[in-house]
Amino acid sequence: IQLLNYNQTDYSHLTDKDYVTCINDTNHCVQSLIEKVHFNDTKPENMNIYISNLKGNYIMIFKDNEWQIQDKKEKIDDLYEYNEMILENWYDECKEKYPNIIQSFQSYLKNKDESDTINDVKNNILLMLYNKRKMVNQNNLLE
Repeated sequence: IQLLNYNQTDYSHLTDKDYVTCINDTNHCVQSLIEKVHFNDTKPENMNIYISNLKGNYIMIFKDNEWQIQDKKEKIDDLYEYNEMILENWYDECKEKYPNIIQSFQSYLKNKDESDTINDVKNNILLMLYNKRKMVNQNNLLE
């Protein structure tokens, strides 16, 4: 397995069904997308981010073909925003094809403006990045 650099994460394996499933997860749609992209057994080359220690302020990112330590809060914010943009772009292109997702996505947009909602989701992403660190380890992706 050749691990992809974090900034080259591959989204091409995602199907419309994957996006629909994520969006139907309403408030957790971004978290669902991150999980489908970075912790997918069929796409181990995307396992390029994890948290090794919940108490620390750092996150591990595969960048420039090596593991690098970066600021945890900043990277989780970036991860959230980038994946939200991916979802929004897909939604804008496909909502006519899948009208049943419109209400879920509108609910997400409405709910995300409540600060507790977005903080809860980011906290869940943090926990996922920690709890799924073993997937990175099991695939021998760590140096």
